[in-house]
Amino acid sequence: MDPGALLDLLKRRTGFTEEHAAMLRELGALMIPLAPEVALAFYDYLGRDKELGAILHAVPGRVERLYGTFARWYAELFGAPTTGPMRKAAGGLAWCTPGLASAPGLWFRP
Repeated sequence: MDPGALLDLLKRRTGFTEEHAAMLRELGALMIPLAPEVALAFYDYLGRDKELGAILHAVPGRVERLYGTFARWYAELFGAPTTGPMRKAAGGLAWCTPGLASAPGLWFRP
């Protein structure tokens, strides 16, 4: 499926509007600076679980790599520029554009 068509389909199915994208961009001023702290808290929390901690630390440098990826994704969620690795990781899909919900959990209404 064409990435643009997929994005349109997802937006229609979830009710994601330009107003939602604008809200995410607006929140960016507050949220983007917190990206490293949120990433640290996230992986610290996962690492406390015996099984997840073992997976995270099974490969040297894995946690650090994941931490950096999470921090970039989190910043991009709120409108930071999406470039290189993050766009490639998303398969180049248009939903990974600034200000658009790039997390599956945000495609659905609460």
